[in-house]
Amino acid sequence: MKALQRLMLILAACMLLAGTQFSNVMAGSLLQEQNYNPEAEAFIRDELLNGGSVDLSTEFASETERTVRAEFIVSLWSDPAFENLSVFKLSNVSVVGNLDASGISIPFNVGFENCTFNGYIDLDGASTKTFRLDKCTVNGAVKMGRLKVDGDLALYQSTFNSKVT
Repeated sequence: MKALQRLMLILAACMLLAGTQFSNVMAGSLLQEQNYNPEAEAFIRDELLNGGSVDLSTEFASETERTVRAEFIVSLWSDPAFENLSVFKLSNVSVVGNLDASGISIPFNVGFENCTFNGYIDLDGASTKTFRLDKCTVNGAVKMGRLKVDGDLALYQSTFNSKVT
């Protein structure tokens, strides 16, 4: 009888251990994308339409308040309301998620200053007037193969913590 009890106890422990292997886990980038500030995104949208250049540190004190989604930025690049901008410049912004803009046409000068990108940047096959990363940190890979730039491509004093092509 004791052998049967031991066997049942061992089986129960094994099932408990096996069950913990299948717990719900959220991918890092998805979790990061949920931690953004919709007010910062609305501020960027409004300010860009009024002048084309936004410094989030003037409106939002902490870095966590200055966090926006990469997909939000890409959506602005494709938004017809922005096609007449001459400059799209963001300063002091933390970008979560992957900036996937491969193959799109960006009709203005793009600039980022003192920004942090926590995902990758993919501009493969995209086109723009200029593209600048000044004093930025990019934690994911950067892919700029076949990027067509009519002006400057500048990566001044930026830090890249992964591959750059």
